Amino acid sequence: MGGAWRAAALAAEFGFSVVGGLLGGVLLGRYADEQLATTPVFLLVGIVGGFIFSLYLMYVIYRVQIQPRRRTTSNP
Repeated sequence: MGGAWRAAALAAEFGFSVVGGLLGGVLLGRYADEQLATTPVFLLVGIVGGFIFSLYLMYVIYRVQIQPRRRTTSNP
């Protein structure tokens, strides 16, 4: 039972990191476009930056959640 909840929590963390990164990138890109009067430029930059940031967050979550368990289970 605990493994199912752990997997669900990990999936939720990945989902929130993707949505949060992309939403932050879109909002910052739209704000920059409004301030500088450049219609799609910073929105596209924000989307790409948010996607890259969310990939980084997923890597960090993976390192924190998955790899410590591998080290402890591989010891004899």
